[in-house]
Amino acid sequence: MKKNSWALLFQFLFIWILISSLCYLIIVVPFYFEELFISRKQFDLMLAKDRLFLMLTESSNLLSAITSFWVMKKKIEGGSIEKVMEFNQNHFYRGVSVGLLVMLPCILFLLIFKFVTFVFFDIHNLVIQVLFFLMVAISEEVIFRGFVLTNFTNRMSTRSAILISSLIFSLAHIANPNFGWIGFLNIFLSGVLMSILYLKNNNLSYPVGLHFSWNLFQNLLGFPVSGQKLDGLLSVQYLSTKTAITGGEFGLEGSLLLVPITLGFILLLWNKELLIQTYNQF
Repeated sequence: MKKNSWALLFQFLFIWILISSLCYLIIVVPFYFEELFISRKQFDLMLAKDRLFLMLTESSNLLSAITSFWVMKKKIEGGSIEKVMEFNQNHFYRGVSVGLLVMLPCILFLLIFKFVTFVFFDIHNLVIQVLFFLMVAISEEVIFRGFVLTNFTNRMSTRSAILISSLIFSLAHIANPNFGWIGFLNIFLSGVLMSILYLKNNNLSYPVGLHFSWNLFQNLLGFPVSGQKLDGLLSVQYLSTKTAITGGEFGLEGSLLLVPITLGFILLLWNKELLIQTYNQF
């Protein structure tokens, strides 16, 4: 008899918190013991300013995500993770392309209608930015698509699994700086889009590629990423105070421009087989 999907989710959450705490104590605390009890605001500031702290923290997050996923799927559920975790180069690059294509119309609109302008900032942190956002993409996709979505898909309709897992994905960002309803909606839609890509292939390479380019492209242009501000290749200069269009301090995910574009890609990538399956579940 299969366990309740919510029971498994909370079991995974408990394991993830436990392993995350252990990884943080082993990887980050030895170098930053004095920052063990800092506030969330101070923590975000350190991530933005201290590159070693940034990389150690995300390395800890990545290790804890993969380890928790392995423990849950292999040791508790007795399943297989090889196909899900196998790297597929073509899928990854296609995901990267989709992420760029989603963001590009927003950038062009903001530039053409003079909502923003860009100036060169710095190239020295480019490698760190690439590695950081790649680790972010892998760790979040392992958790939210690899486990959460799969967990619900195995125990309820595909439609419900996508919606619930994407809702959880969006709510996981609620503590981010400058989080608002537009940001909530865009992150939710991005979760739906990445869920579809994952279910199409039963492999994380496609959504990891999309997640990676979605975040990196914003950061390279100088936008905050889900409210987190890191120095990019360029610096964005806002020429308008209409934050519902520019995204403001939350980044492009805080812009209404992203909503119809992401919805359009969801409709394009929602293939015939999945559409029929979902329709039959109504």
